[in-house]
Amino acid sequence: MRRHREMRRSKRKLFLFSILCLSLMPMTAYADTVTTTMTVSGTSVSGSAAAKPVSAGPEGMAKETAKPEAKITKEEAVAIVRALFPQLNKAEPRQVELGNNHSYPAPYQNVWNINWEIRNGNSSYGFNSLVDSISGELLQTHVGGPYEDGEEAYYPPKVSEEEAFRLAKAFLFKASPSLTEADIRTADQPKYMEGALFGPVQYYFSFTTMINGLPSPNENISVTVDGNGEVTAYNRNKTVYEYPSSTPTVSLEDATRRYMSAFDLRLQYIPVYKPYGQEKTWFLGWTPAAVGELIIDAHSGDYLNFSGEVVQPEELQFKKVPQGDRRFEPVKGQDANGLLTSDQAFELVEALSPAMQSRTRSPTYLNNHWSDRNKQVWNLNWSEKTPSGPYGSPQSSAIVDAATGQILEFRETTFYPPYMQQQMAQETAGEEASVTKQEAEAQALELVNRLYPNASEELRQMGSDPFASKQDGNRNFSFRFQRFIGDIPVSGDYTTVALSPSGKLLTYSSSRSAQIDKEAASLQAKATKAEAEAAYREASELKLQYKNFGGYYTENNGYIEPNVKLTYAYAFKDESKTGSMFDASTGQWRSMMNEMNPAANKAAPMPTDVKGHPAQQDLETMVRYGILKPDDRGELRPEEAITVGDWLNMAAAAVSPYYVSSRSYSGSEAKPTFEDIAADSPYYAAAELFAQSKWLDPKITPKLDAGETLTRERLAALLVGMMKYGKLAAQFNERTELTFADREQIKQQGVVWLAVRLGLFDGTQQRFEPARAVTKAEAATALMQLVRLQGKLDQSIAR
Repeated sequence: MRRHREMRRSKRKLFLFSILCLSLMPMTAYADTVTTTMTVSGTSVSGSAAAKPVSAGPEGMAKETAKPEAKITKEEAVAIVRALFPQLNKAEPRQVELGNNHSYPAPYQNVWNINWEIRNGNSSYGFNSLVDSISGELLQTHVGGPYEDGEEAYYPPKVSEEEAFRLAKAFLFKASPSLTEADIRTADQPKYMEGALFGPVQYYFSFTTMINGLPSPNENISVTVDGNGEVTAYNRNKTVYEYPSSTPTVSLEDATRRYMSAFDLRLQYIPVYKPYGQEKTWFLGWTPAAVGELIIDAHSGDYLNFSGEVVQPEELQFKKVPQGDRRFEPVKGQDANGLLTSDQAFELVEALSPAMQSRTRSPTYLNNHWSDRNKQVWNLNWSEKTPSGPYGSPQSSAIVDAATGQILEFRETTFYPPYMQQQMAQETAGEEASVTKQEAEAQALELVNRLYPNASEELRQMGSDPFASKQDGNRNFSFRFQRFIGDIPVSGDYTTVALSPSGKLLTYSSSRSAQIDKEAASLQAKATKAEAEAAYREASELKLQYKNFGGYYTENNGYIEPNVKLTYAYAFKDESKTGSMFDASTGQWRSMMNEMNPAANKAAPMPTDVKGHPAQQDLETMVRYGILKPDDRGELRPEEAITVGDWLNMAAAAVSPYYVSSRSYSGSEAKPTFEDIAADSPYYAAAELFAQSKWLDPKITPKLDAGETLTRERLAALLVGMMKYGKLAAQFNERTELTFADREQIKQQGVVWLAVRLGLFDGTQQRFEPARAVTKAEAATALMQLVRLQGKLDQSIAR
């Protein structure tokens, strides 16, 4: 379960990263700066350079250690980890190797990599540790199980968050004795790291190390402490970056004048993202006109782009797309539902490139598109019929709209092992050009007209691709097109074309949001440009900070050398505004992500109408974990009756806060399980969770009646179902000893008897009142009683 939750967190991180890259708005605080955190998982390299001397050059370049070195033995490394994690007394080191062979280029090679194994009967569990082979400091360990009975830390935890924080810091200094209080700074914890009420309690803490008096964008530390007060994970990023001097040559005043001289705003349609392809809502916002983040080199005063290249900031120029002779025409599907068959989809893509004729089609499948759950697409792949060697066999992939035949994406890829990528990038860079830039542009325009509906009306070509780097060595032609509605660009709706120097199609990608078509007409700018400029100046400030550039491969196998620069970049003064833009309709800041599924927020303001209520503690816990939310007046209305659907949502949020986010990722929402719960129902995600967890059986309960008021007897049945004691409870229907005066009115006497015996309901009352409506307060108390039963029964609850 823990691994499953971490996979969800990883997917969520990738989603957050991808949506931030879509906008033309410079997202300063989301760049790789001081608040970067990570969760320990797998074999990521970790550590900190705070303990080593730091050079003061004009810019910091990453230097690889040619060969790993060691000043401690592998036996000493194993002993260091055992001393820090007493729970490893049953673990055995199965393999210990010097160096990091799990990533290329390795950010730090001087490590002992220890592979542990814990055996439990015929099963085993493995994980790894990394120890600095020079200093002997711990870099990484993640102990996630297996647990003996009674060891898992369920709610309520034995240690509070404050106590866990003190334990985490004490462990940090023990694991990294070279660090002091002055060397670290507590980093803000992302909300998506918070846990659920059900399942083991885990506290996550992140720290940033200080380099030359400034927070490092690379040297981060994360510590996980369970509810019993045991450290279960530690991760310390370590790199070999050399940092430039933290003393700027350019003053803050000069940098501010330079920044403001290039600062301008323009209107743009901006999406408010929902998780995993759910429909977006839109607003009209004032955003900076320059593409990408405006960064100023604090030593040279130059403007820098996303890859650290010196650029001249200027407003992006667009030009119209001329109408081509061949324009997109929908293709009629030949299957029973009017959709394209897989053969039709394959043939459409194969017509794009002669090279496709020599490749073999791979098995394919029909699925929902990752960005739009209402769009069914064919995901297609091809490979060479005769591989050209152990590496480097060309492959192709494509995504085709099954309803219209529109090719949404095409990619030509060749896979190389990591150690060959730089060599192959150089060979690619040396490919002789056989087409001119003008010929490549004409080819791109012909392709866009052919593949994109109404391209000449909707798209405008960017004067140059602002996201193409000059550092990766490739000579490919790259063209980017922005979608417009009238004269206003639509954020995130791009079409890109990449061609090789010989004119071969390498990449085509198109994104078009259908929802904005209906909403655009109602969005009007009421706040002026001058008002927006004043708001930006008031809300943000220029900060001196180290910033990472490069260190990654491009789509064209090019490599951007990593380095660190001292920069000035704007960030919001109030970090809660991070990811926000200025709404031109309301004149207020608005988040691009404020419709994400709410996570736990232990600092959330408590409702004003629960103080002194018998269920105050349970209700406030519900609020802190994002399960219940006060209304606009700050009231929760605890005595208000709830519906069956309300209860399902409460329980689902307590078990898996992001289930509503992830449920549409796989496209499983296409066929609802219950007859009366449609895919667009507010209760759909929770109902699916109950069915998949086998807490409700759709064969027995084909309809949920989610809109009906929840009764006490129905609540008892749902609680017993979450414990998977439904069949057991049925055995007691005729032989229970219920003492309630109204016991004859109870239809499921076994269910009620078991719920009362387990403390989920008060059994001291004279009457049970099975048909009485359940209030919000009663639901919170019952749910918390179930939470407190974790670890006390012979099987897991709600897992």
